[in-house]
Amino acid sequence: MTDEVRRIGIGAWLDRQLAPESIDDGAVEAAVQARWPRLALSEAEAMARLSPFSWDLMFELQRATLLRMACSQRQLQEVMVDMWSNHLNVTCPSDKVWATRHAYDLAIRLHALGSFRELLRASATSPAMLHYLDNADSTGDAPNEDYGRELLELHTVGVGAGYSEAEVRMSALALTGFTVYDARRHYVGPLRVLDWGSDNVSAAGGLAVGLDYLDHLARHPATARRIATLLATRFVCDTPPGALVDRLAAAYTAHDTAIVPVLRTLFASPEFWSCLGQKLRRPGAAGVGAAERLPRRRGGLAVDGRDAVALEPRAGPDPGLVERRREPGRRHLAGADRRSAAGHGGRPGRPALPAAARPDAAGPGALGAARALRPGRG
Repeated sequence: MTDEVRRIGIGAWLDRQLAPESIDDGAVEAAVQARWPRLALSEAEAMARLSPFSWDLMFELQRATLLRMACSQRQLQEVMVDMWSNHLNVTCPSDKVWATRHAYDLAIRLHALGSFRELLRASATSPAMLHYLDNADSTGDAPNEDYGRELLELHTVGVGAGYSEAEVRMSALALTGFTVYDARRHYVGPLRVLDWGSDNVSAAGGLAVGLDYLDHLARHPATARRIATLLATRFVCDTPPGALVDRLAAAYTAHDTAIVPVLRTLFASPEFWSCLGQKLRRPGAAGVGAAERLPRRRGGLAVDGRDAVALEPRAGPDPGLVERRREPGRRHLAGADRRSAAGHGGRPGRPALPAAARPDAAGPGALGAARALRPGRG
């Protein structure tokens, strides 16, 4: 990655990352297919071929995810897939999604750098989410509020939007019948949630009502601020400046929930260029970062010059394994402040805005900014 940034400049590198389809990642995808071919199964095929409630396919998805994070050339896409998978969470592994969670990952990947409106639709109508939060069993006569509540509270507008408990129920009723759409399950009657409403006069039109409700929430100003805050928190700091959030929310609204224009606004901001050193890695990201630095090993899966390490379960316990894996981490953490200072022209823990921090730069600051977009950064 660093060689590429030096060669083409950070601006061109970012442009490529924002258009992942322009990046040849065939080596990684071929490795995923060769190692875990069952990830290509449809939900119906998985249900027919796997033992009921087997977690094997979900474990394979976890390993494939780690391989992609460590080895993919589409680094920004992997960061966004990880972020959206947490924001629109369907826990992996979990019993309800044993045959569907791998397909949910594909849906997230398809829309990770698209529009939030389409991503929200894909999430809401996916078999994994429908079963995970029980919306597949929600009917007009017996609505289940789990998804309707989480849609408002976590996925879109947030608890500060001011909706009531009655509106949570309306949220659930608006989405009744979502499965392989079953009009018999849909509630018929007037609906109102926040500033959205529908006469909802027929069961046959229920799917359109539910999708219109999802689109409205995706475009809501409170959702714009929530997604802007999510992105700024992921890429800048845990308490992002309000002015940055305002600019990102404005870009989100101006471009009808499209994510790439929001990211372009973020990456052009002075807050992003001065952000390194303000966030700690999460455990998963630290593991990916460590895997990228471990020496190559005989018998490992070589992908684009790197090995996907620690992705397969061991045959049995190894008493010395923990200490052997801790040591590279200790060395890495001990050098983190020195690398941060060297890459940003400032003292450890207090990075200064680099002179090279401009879109056409390829100096130390540009390399540090590029590293901020890697899955192993956190």
